[in-house]
Amino acid sequence: MADTIVIGAGVAGLATARALSQAGLTVDLLEARDRIGGRIYTQHDGVPIELGAEFIHGKPDATFEIVRSGGIKVIDMRGNPWTSLNGKLERISSWGDSADAIWQALETWEGDDQTFDQFVAERFPGEQWAEARWMAARYLEGYDAVHTDRVSMQWFVKTEAAQSEISGLHNHRVPSGYDAVPKQLMASFAPDCVSLHLNTIVDEIRWQRGQVEVFTHAPDGTPHTFTASRVVVTVPLGLLKNGVRFSPELPEKQAAMQQIEMGAVIKPVLHFRERFWHETMGFLFSDDEWIPTWWTQYPNEIPVLTGWVGGPRAERLSNQGKAFVIDRVLDALSGIFGLSRQRLDELLIASYVHDWQADPYARGAYSYVTVGGIDAPAVLAQPVEDTLFFGGEATDTLGYTGTVHGAIITGQRAAEALLKTR
Repeated sequence: MADTIVIGAGVAGLATARALSQAGLTVDLLEARDRIGGRIYTQHDGVPIELGAEFIHGKPDATFEIVRSGGIKVIDMRGNPWTSLNGKLERISSWGDSADAIWQALETWEGDDQTFDQFVAERFPGEQWAEARWMAARYLEGYDAVHTDRVSMQWFVKTEAAQSEISGLHNHRVPSGYDAVPKQLMASFAPDCVSLHLNTIVDEIRWQRGQVEVFTHAPDGTPHTFTASRVVVTVPLGLLKNGVRFSPELPEKQAAMQQIEMGAVIKPVLHFRERFWHETMGFLFSDDEWIPTWWTQYPNEIPVLTGWVGGPRAERLSNQGKAFVIDRVLDALSGIFGLSRQRLDELLIASYVHDWQADPYARGAYSYVTVGGIDAPAVLAQPVEDTLFFGGEATDTLGYTGTVHGAIITGQRAAEALLKTR
């Protein structure tokens, strides 16, 4: 029997286990997958293929402390932005005054909470703003994986401000693979203090003050029960809503979760024999019906293109299967770059797709707050009777929702709260 159970070996759970073990506590770390890392999902197939989190956004201390301690190489994400609109491929020099006006108004917005759609309809009505409204909405749907008719403006402004404080639009990449970060977290555990249990699927948490039983099963159905005096739950919001059961139930947590949603993301990655795009291309934004966003590995010369589909478009593609997604991807690239499907098929070495909302241990990519729910993450993060503690990006209260550094911070916060109860 360990001192504490930590559920989830994503970066939030790993950060929790590291802090608790370094404080001298023993930990049973339970993970449903056959790997650590959670929504950091790197496959190594000659080159690192990032099917989950890929960028370090800005200069967050939480991530760079791990990078420095592990001697992990990090490079700047550089390159020029391009667009493909109405069949015309060109480098972006400016988004235009209309788009800039909307972004400036977003950053300075104040007032009673409302959705993004309500905001632009009130502040930027009329045909003259139609294209700018469309561009801004597509950006939010993609980057934040939100529904623009549900997302909270209060939440959006808070996350934008937090991102600005750490230069969050300046991205970095781990060229050896982002999985180096969770591996370093695990390497930092105090010796002999953490027992990692992979392929351990949590069904139910039965608890009373100072006592916890966690009922699990293996993929083959074999049951196992873990006991401890306290538990830290760091699983994604999708599993908290429709996966892990609590007995007794937690009505305040359930109410808070109704005000937070999981955004949908599908991420296709294609490895080609050569680069057929401009050598300094970084991001590419298109008006393709299915795949609106792309990026390269620049400044690395690796011939890998990553597609990104977030929000409602991802929901349309979800559960369609890899073959369907890759077919849409290659059709899109054929139209953008003027290459035949036959030529693209000849150049293609390998293709990968991860559908995050179809992933049984995530059920979505990352969270966002709906109108009226700005306090919901804090309610979700609040410990219960010094026995149940909560981490994970959906419990972030600082404005770092949906980020790796946000998840790490919440894991450290949960560990600190638990240690105060000793």
